[in-house]
Amino acid sequence: MFGIKYTAMQIAKLEQELKTLPNGYLGKSGQCKVVRLYADGNNREEHRLTSKIGRQLGNAINRRIEIEKEIEALSKQYDREELSKYIDAAKRLQQPFDSGSVFNNKFFNMTKANQNTLEYKNNYVNNGIRYRSKNEVIVAQVIEELGLPFKVEPIVSYNNGDRYFPDFIICFPAADRCVYLEIFGKFDDFEYAEKNYRKIRDYLRHGLEQNKDIIFLFCSGNSMVDAKVIRETIIAVAETICPDIL
Repeated sequence: MFGIKYTAMQIAKLEQELKTLPNGYLGKSGQCKVVRLYADGNNREEHRLTSKIGRQLGNAINRRIEIEKEIEALSKQYDREELSKYIDAAKRLQQPFDSGSVFNNKFFNMTKANQNTLEYKNNYVNNGIRYRSKNEVIVAQVIEELGLPFKVEPIVSYNNGDRYFPDFIICFPAADRCVYLEIFGKFDDFEYAEKNYRKIRDYLRHGLEQNKDIIFLFCSGNSMVDAKVIRETIIAVAETICPDIL
């Protein structure tokens, strides 16, 4: 469950999409499956589901049903009166919401995955995506459970020649933001720690803000990342990147 601000932003985004979809239902006329649309008064449009427009409208109606169910589920997560204040505030923002950040939804959509050409030493696979460590698989599973889009190993490059490949870039669509995530798995090893302290310094030196533009996760070589901690961290970041709507 996300925090109340991000939940309100999710509902506002879904309700905005709802406005673009036709209002109607799927039914039958004799033996034919049809799409019926509500219109002014008691008038209705009706199209066979096998027609081109019928298929298009059928998909749109199904999407409307999905959104309505999703809004209902999200609305049950918080006190209705308290949540409604945040939803009303979120709706007062320009919709679709524009975060004003470089790291927005468009940036995420343009980002290419799997940019690191370093040879894989292990064969960790989850949902058809290959990872370099078990820790990465655990993080990927948490992100999937939260329903957030993500890509693995994008490239981050700077004018001075610095190039890095964060383990993930995660998108928070309702906040029009995306955030990098790096896992540091052997911080009890001096050489590894020294090398990656420089990497962290470079990220921050180039203007990335921790827990706003990039998430750092740390563990020792003999331990796995904690799924609960990962989930809590990502949820906290979702609240941080939301605008102060109240």
